[in-house]
Amino acid sequence: MKTKVIGIGRAGGNVVNHITRTPSREVRTVAVDTDADALSRIKADTKLRLTHTHGLSAGGDPEVGREAALAQQADLEEVTAGADLVIIVAGLGGGTGSTVAREAAQAAKANGAVVVAIVIMPFGFEGPRHAENAEASLNALRSEVDVLAVVSNDHLAPSPQGSVQQAMKIANQMLAEMVVLATQNHVLAHTLGDVVAIKAAIRDALSKFNLPFDL
Repeated sequence: MKTKVIGIGRAGGNVVNHITRTPSREVRTVAVDTDADALSRIKADTKLRLTHTHGLSAGGDPEVGREAALAQQADLEEVTAGADLVIIVAGLGGGTGSTVAREAAQAAKANGAVVVAIVIMPFGFEGPRHAENAEASLNALRSEVDVLAVVSNDHLAPSPQGSVQQAMKIANQMLAEMVVLATQNHVLAHTLGDVVAIKAAIRDALSKFNLPFDL
C-alpha cells in the first residue's frame, strides 16, 4: 500500500517536517503552502507552492486560500496521485489550511485514493474569527473525506508556557507524533476500502495519546 501525507499550510508543513525526520519507504510526504518563506523551511519529498499570493501567506483569509487552490487544481491532483491512502493534515482557522485541505481532498478522491483528514482546531486565545473560520472549514471538509479526525490545539498544548509560538510548536509536534503512529498502524495495510476498519485504526493510533478527539 502506498501512503502519502499531505501537509497543508504552516501547521501541516510542520507536521510533515517532523515525519520526514523518521523516513519510511511506505510513506511519502508532500507540503503545500502559499507562503514561499515558510515552505522553504519544510523538508518534504514533494513541495507545491500555490502562487496566487505571489509568495505571501493567505493573510488569514480562507477565500484567498481557496482561490489559490482552485488556480492550481491540476497541480494538487498531480501531487496527490500515486497513493492508495492519502492523509491530509491541516490547521483550520487561518487562510491556507482552512480551504486548501478541502481542495486537496477532492484531488485525492479524483485519483481514487482513500482520504483521511486529521485537522487541528485553533487555540481559544486565537479569537472568534479563527474559531468561526475553522467551524465553516470543518463542515465543508466532512463530505470530501472518508475519515475525519478533529483535534483541538487546546488539548494538544492546554497550558502553554512562554510564547504563543512555543505553544503552537508543542501542538504541532504532538500532532506529528499522532500522524506517524497512524501511518505505522499495520491494520491500515489490510483495510483499504473498509472505512469502518480505517476509522478504527486511526482511533487506535490517536487514543494512545490520551487526548480527546472527534472521529
